[in-house]
Amino acid sequence: MASVFPVCGASLKDAPPGAIVRIEREDGRLIALVTDQSENNARSLVFLNAKFDRKPPVIYAENWRVEDACLLYTGNLQFELGMQGDEVSPNGHDLWRTAGVVVVIGSQLFIRAGYFDNQFGVGQLVNIQTGALFTERQTPNELWTFSKWTLWQEDPMNGQKIEICSLDLTPRS
Repeated sequence: MASVFPVCGASLKDAPPGAIVRIEREDGRLIALVTDQSENNARSLVFLNAKFDRKPPVIYAENWRVEDACLLYTGNLQFELGMQGDEVSPNGHDLWRTAGVVVVIGSQLFIRAGYFDNQFGVGQLVNIQTGALFTERQTPNELWTFSKWTLWQEDPMNGQKIEICSLDLTPRS
């Protein structure tokens, strides 16, 4: 049997929560984390590489249409977190409210996803492994926060890591 890169075609409605998918659009590709939220033939997603004018780089897209076909990454995916200097903060400072940062709450990793329309607040915290939304009424005051991350997939044919997308929000001095 031939070895192939670990992807498959799927519909968004069939993609499991926590999956990473690629959606092709006229204005480019979108990489998304599938959430556990769905309603009336629509699915909520977190766009990890949003490039919309004057919008956050990571967006919570509530009730996205599920007719879209997508490419579902099925192999060994890894979120690599920045660990150098200002890329990690033990108390989050003001950065934990920034769309795109990865936040540690207990033993879980969440990504902060801004709303497409910024008038609704700081956005959702979405578990990067399960796609579940953080539902506690109050988040802890001090959170380990990572301002740089890269999403990789390992190529089983040659063992190399292939970058799917990345973000660096590290404050520059």
